Amino acid sequence: MHSVRAGEPRLSALASWAVLAASFGLSASTWIALADLAGFTDTIAGFRLAWLMPVAVDGYVVVALVLWMAPVPAPVARFARANTYAAASIGVAAQSAYHALVIHDQTGVWWRTILAALVGALPPAGAALSVHMRALIR
Repeated sequence: MHSVRAGEPRLSALASWAVLAASFGLSASTWIALADLAGFTDTIAGFRLAWLMPVAVDGYVVVALVLWMAPVPAPVARFARANTYAAASIGVAAQSAYHALVIHDQTGVWWRTILAALVGALPPAGAALSVHMRALIR
């Protein structure tokens, strides 16, 4: 199989970007809902500002990831790495908590609350783990 980088199969590289795109798509509605809860309810020319939250949060993960993987000076790569993990961790925690709290508020059923927390954490956790695996072979 052809490699994008030494030791990294092309399919792995393509699949990791697909996982990131799917994760960001799945998490967008949660970030919008969280932005609404936080008071980002204004509109500009009919555009809901809450819709900018996924771009701000997930877009930052992409910026940090790309800089981490790029041929940049070591201090920049270290800073980008730390920011990739920090932003991904915040995403996992926020997505998980939001889904758990919504389901608990709606049903009060603990097993559904726990399930919602786990399922809510899956997209950002999958993205974070994909990033980590790619970084390990870098």
